[in-house]
Amino acid sequence: MKLKIISVAIGVVLVAVIAVFGSLCRVREVDIVFSESVDMNKADEIYTALETETGASIIAVNEIDLVRRINAAYPDRSVVVTDIIRSFPDKVTVYIDLNEPIFAVPRMTGDGYQLADKDFQLNLAASESDLDKSRIVVISGVNVGNSFDLPVFSSIRGAVLGLNAAGLSDDGIVALLSEISIENGDIIFKTRSGAAFRTSLYPSETLGDRAGAAYSEYAAGR
Repeated sequence: MKLKIISVAIGVVLVAVIAVFGSLCRVREVDIVFSESVDMNKADEIYTALETETGASIIAVNEIDLVRRINAAYPDRSVVVTDIIRSFPDKVTVYIDLNEPIFAVPRMTGDGYQLADKDFQLNLAASESDLDKSRIVVISGVNVGNSFDLPVFSSIRGAVLGLNAAGLSDDGIVALLSEISIENGDIIFKTRSGAAFRTSLYPSETLGDRAGAAYSEYAAGR
């Protein structure tokens, strides 16, 4: 009987502690940390989509619900939650990745392009007439159906990361390149000035390093 009484007493104390802790630890600050610069209107739009307001108990913050809200607001995956951190007693930080389109890949159906960020995570489409090729890099020699989950796109991503490592930013890639072409086992980077540099697609394990070296050689010769 004493054990039961002690157990009940402990349970009551724990409930009381949780209740007091929850009432004291109210969210006073919700920070959004973006992976890149974003204008204030876009930031406000994303904050609204999160539907997290100050004053709620920090214990009641549900990370899964926050992710679901963003996924529902941005089904094209242009905005993705990468992490959520609760800092007791009163702060929630949401880390956001913005997936901006960099590439346009012809669709297998022949009705325009599927747009992609450098990680090939976007779900956006554009018609030929709507595509501004001065602000995007066309990928030729390959097309896409229902998914970018193919080895060739993984290879292209590796090559792009190699260009980044060689000092070419994502904006720089769009400014420099008009097209990335897959031809006869090579990946060819065609510039807007009409020049080009290339490397073999294989072996894929060293593609990033070789793409970066090809860009560095091209840049040094300009």
